[in-house]
Amino acid sequence: RRTVFVNAPVADVRQRPEAAAPLAFQAQAGVVLELLEPGQTGWARVRHPDGATGYVRIGAVWGL
Repeated sequence: RRTVFVNAPVADVRQRPEAAAPLAFQAQAGVVLELLEPGQTGWARVRHPDGATGYVRIGAVWGL
């Protein structure tokens, strides 16, 4: 199980891998997210410890 760490002050995690997609959740700096799919076109699919999933910009996380 691979993880990434949020390295932005707040990372917006979207419902789809596009900037205009609705917000799925936000993650604070230092939060560990499970990596579900590696970055595609600048986005990675992740799961929050509470179970929420979505797409985060790869520049907002460390560990890819």
